[in-house]
Amino acid sequence: MDTMQSLKVFLAVVADKSFSAAAERLELSRAVVSKHVKYLEEQVGTRLLERTTRSVALTESGRAFYERAQRAVGELEEAMLEAGQATVAPRGKLRMTCSVSFGVLHLSSAISAFLDRYPSISIHLDLSDRFVDLSEEGFDLAIRIAAVPQNSLIARKLAAAHLVVCGSPDYLAQYGTPRLGEDLKAGRLMQVLGEYDAGELGIYAVYTNRKFLPAKVRTLLDFLIDRFHGVAPWEQASSAVASKRTQTTSPTTRSRQSAGGRQEKLTAKSP
Repeated sequence: MDTMQSLKVFLAVVADKSFSAAAERLELSRAVVSKHVKYLEEQVGTRLLERTTRSVALTESGRAFYERAQRAVGELEEAMLEAGQATVAPRGKLRMTCSVSFGVLHLSSAISAFLDRYPSISIHLDLSDRFVDLSEEGFDLAIRIAAVPQNSLIARKLAAAHLVVCGSPDYLAQYGTPRLGEDLKAGRLMQVLGEYDAGELGIYAVYTNRKFLPAKVRTLLDFLIDRFHGVAPWEQASSAVASKRTQTTSPTTRSRQSAGGRQEKLTAKSP
């Protein structure tokens, strides 16, 4: 009997929690499905499934076997897909998840540009601020903003996100911009920010620990890395604001020729 086929049947039974449902989905008879599972149990020398008239459940040994079998079958299918896609344009549906704010502000435009370039790929983008288990919920890729990504996932860094301390324009206009060192000494401020450096987070594309990535996922990864490489859009915006603030508050200097032939400097502050 074909061991790989038996593994696929076993995985289907576990997924559907039923011999009959798995048989229907695989277009096999229930007897053939039972034969495949029995063959595996004979090969490993232990019972993998507890069967009742109403349900099917994994035994303790079956649970460990299921996890290994799922990885083995998945890697083999991906290896075959990888070989077949070497000369084929990436295609298919891809599921990814991201936080709401980053998705709306930055990722949605990147995805739109990606789909224009690769029309044979479709993307289901789930925007949510809850923790998402990629394996359990069937996501191919996630964008995570963290100091250190999860050890259980493969992470590719897209960009850095520097943390900054901000104040509303109205508040600063009324009370002035705090000068941390001077205002601390004068007792006008209590230190709540700690060190001057607010730190840095990484923006990562993460995926499950799989040796072979489908072409569609690998293509999107490469696109996002290239998209956010160098100075990211949010860093550009921050630099533009800082530059504008410098231009409106710093003195401007020019010179003129005096009556006596000397160069005189004129300094004026912008209002």
